[in-house]
Amino acid sequence: MKRVKNLSAWFRRSGARGIPRPRFTESHFETHTKSIGSLLLAWNDLHERLATLFVIALGSKHWRHSLAIWHATRSDYGKRVLLRSVIANSPEPGPRIVHPDGSMTGARPKLIEEIIWILDAANKLEDWRDDSAHTPLIYSYVGDILNFGDTLSAPSIFDLSQLVVVPQTGFSNPRALKIEQNKRDLLVEYRYARNRILILRDYAIAIEFAWSAPPVPWPDRPVLPERRPSRRSKGPASRRKRK
Repeated sequence: MKRVKNLSAWFRRSGARGIPRPRFTESHFETHTKSIGSLLLAWNDLHERLATLFVIALGSKHWRHSLAIWHATRSDYGKRVLLRSVIANSPEPGPRIVHPDGSMTGARPKLIEEIIWILDAANKLEDWRDDSAHTPLIYSYVGDILNFGDTLSAPSIFDLSQLVVVPQTGFSNPRALKIEQNKRDLLVEYRYARNRILILRDYAIAIEFAWSAPPVPWPDRPVLPERRPSRRSKGPASRRKRK
């Protein structure tokens, strides 16, 4: 059987050349690929930091064993369940002890409560993470996604020929259909989720550092940014209207 490096020649000969086959390196995908990538990297880093809390909760002397258990669990949700179980069944830390030499030992205030708060917040963000990772995207012309009234309000016909990235709903992907139905602005959604994840990640780092080094002051719980309504942009035309 003849082997080929790619199917470009077949698409030309077969008449299927017009079927969209983005490589996702095109310039109009660049903002989305960067946003998705930074969100997923932030999510991964959060769970690496949760792993350190899991290790401390089980006893740092057994860190290899603890990490083996953590990484043997394939889903992020399963990892968070493990940490929740260990923390929830741990005794609430007592007050710090100040020794004659000025050093302090002992656990920290509301340690269990604060770690569970991080886990609860992460659970609420998981659907956004999954939307970013599993929603198929495609590019389209602005004019193709606007209704008739919106096209009439466009200042210029050239605005309608601009390329935009939208969920690929042609194959009834549930996540794409949900985003399309709610007309969410993908970039706003990605930014919201990433910013919240990074705050949770930073708080996990602060708790781990203060927990393992008692003289360090205990961190205050951070405020998570509120989720604002995010209707999808209709392209350059709508941006001009909002100014």
